[in-house]
Amino acid sequence: MNEDCKDCIYIKNVEARLTKVEGTVTDLQKDVTETKLDFTANNEQMKNVTSTLEKLEVKIDRLDNKIDKLESKPAQNWENLIKTIITVIATAAVTYFISK
Repeated sequence: MNEDCKDCIYIKNVEARLTKVEGTVTDLQKDVTETKLDFTANNEQMKNVTSTLEKLEVKIDRLDNKIDKLESKPAQNWENLIKTIITVIATAAVTYFISK
């Protein structure tokens, strides 16, 4: 450049500003790249969490079914006891009438 150029100071200012902008753009590119990597990692973690939740849901359903069976067991035992008592009484009554 010509040393006696009247616009030289302006050109130097533009060059300095452009260098600053280039640095900022480089920093932004790094940030975007890091954000993409973080986003990808978060997606993988979310897939893992979703998979784990689905497995837990299946296990909870199984436990729910087992609890239902356990809760209904006393009622089944009571019904079986009543049937047995009725059978014993009926058998005793039939035996009594047949023996008379």
